[in-house]
Amino acid sequence: MEKTYYNMASSVLSGTITTIGCGAFLFGGELLTFNKFAIIITSTIAASFVVSMLLFGAVMHIMGPE
Repeated sequence: MEKTYYNMASSVLSGTITTIGCGAFLFGGELLTFNKFAIIITSTIAASFVVSMLLFGAVMHIMGPE
């Protein structure tokens, strides 16, 4: 299971870094819409990363297949 988590974490982390990086550029926009969209994107991706790496693994360890 640890090797599976390592394989999954590399692609999920890469997607998280690129998406948050793209959202970071929207914080510099002058329009309020860009700032709000940047907050939505970065908070959604950050929460998704935490849930997929921590919560999902814990739940699968407790309730998942053996």
